[in-house]
Amino acid sequence: MHLNSLRYKTVAVFTFRVRNPLHIGTGEFGAVKRILRIGDGVLIPSSTWKGAIRNVAEKLARGMIAQLGGLERLALACYREESGEIRYELDRGHLERLFGHERAALIEEEYRRAREEFKRILREQLEIYFRGDGLDGIGNELRTLLDIGYRPEDLTDHRRFQLDEAFAEYLAYHCPIGRLFGNRVLSGKVRPQDTLLMPERIELKPGVGIDRRSGKVSEGHLRFLETIPPGTEVKLTLVADNLFPGDADSRLMAGVLEWIKDLGLQIGTGKSTGLGLLELESGEVWHWELGGDADSRGAVLANPFRSGLRPMDVKAFVSLLRSVG
Repeated sequence: MHLNSLRYKTVAVFTFRVRNPLHIGTGEFGAVKRILRIGDGVLIPSSTWKGAIRNVAEKLARGMIAQLGGLERLALACYREESGEIRYELDRGHLERLFGHERAALIEEEYRRAREEFKRILREQLEIYFRGDGLDGIGNELRTLLDIGYRPEDLTDHRRFQLDEAFAEYLAYHCPIGRLFGNRVLSGKVRPQDTLLMPERIELKPGVGIDRRSGKVSEGHLRFLETIPPGTEVKLTLVADNLFPGDADSRLMAGVLEWIKDLGLQIGTGKSTGLGLLELESGEVWHWELGGDADSRGAVLANPFRSGLRPMDVKAFVSLLRSVG
């Protein structure tokens, strides 16, 4: 879930041009791999867009660690995917692979200090809660755990309460990647929409199978991909909530948009062989504060495209996301 009340709304429409053949697969096997169709159209699911954009964010986030502090820094340092799940527990081997031995040791020490401080403060806040003061006067630690589904009784039951698990979920709440795209305690702020294309034609691209053991071409494994050809226009509509200018997740999103503007975005099958590269041609972004001067009566929220609110281009929106106050 997302725990903040809605204050900012963003709706963006990006126009891409297919540079390299694009294949969005159905998951079926066979000599001809079909493209994902809806009636006469071709579907690019929201999950495909989200995965590609999140992949860019994960690459950029490592470079932000030195710019951050506290829990956001620890969350990004510990962020890893394991068995299809995003995890935030301390893993020394993971840290050493990313940062080297000496820096990993410093991050591990920082993690342990933060975890013990979390435990101490949580114990104090639970005492306040059970003294009869309710939620008055408690801090972010207890309030966040309650919001993500813990009960006060569970937090004092040593048979049920696991400190490492609770602290990992507390880190997950503070992770800039998780805030943008979701994790096990938060739904993402950024929601790409499905795209339905009506391409003029679909082409068959020949290919061969590769033997993974030898690395050589497999005999008798000629295959074909149905692809959308270069030059096809592709539009993406993206909706986002609460991108607060200057926040770490907003600055990460700014970096993602700059990456896409300068380098494009790869989606679909065959990215390692260069397939699916989209070049950004233009982008229009409507961003406003609910209840503010531009939306005092909710007209923008009802229909931002016909509200009279003027959109900004990608460069201006990137500058806004990085601004402070």
